[in-house]
Amino acid sequence: MEQEKLNLLQSNKKGQAALEFYIYVAAFIFFLGIIGLIFLNMGLDESERREAELVYEVGGEYADMINFALIAGDGFQGKFYVPKTINNKPYDIMFGNESTSQVSGFVIINTKGSRDENAQSYSLNTKNISGRLEINSTEIINHILLNNTNGTIYIQVN
Repeated sequence: MEQEKLNLLQSNKKGQAALEFYIYVAAFIFFLGIIGLIFLNMGLDESERREAELVYEVGGEYADMINFALIAGDGFQGKFYVPKTINNKPYDIMFGNESTSQVSGFVIINTKGSRDENAQSYSLNTKNISGRLEINSTEIINHILLNNTNGTIYIQVN
């Protein structure tokens, strides 16, 4: 009888050691998963920040090309090449003038991401803009053509 009790106690200790081992492994995997999620979230935040910077840069290109066409003077014609996507996402550009309901004298760029929307606005040196006032980047085949005729900037998508 004593021998049976001793054997039972020894087998319980082996079972307890195995159970403790599995608890430690599960806790380690749990904490490793938490750390992995933290790094994944940090990476997503960094990706969103970079996308916002790209939206800012591309929107600035549009504003610069309008302001350049205005400064270049009457008779200016120029081709401007802009990206079709920002971070593999299409974007919308809106030019506001006095005849549209949008705020005049501004260019607005907007891209919709998987988690949120990035939008920027830029002031222009003119409100005399005509032609394509709303452009989806998927419509841009090759370039954007700007003409300055008597101080009015005409926008064409090619």
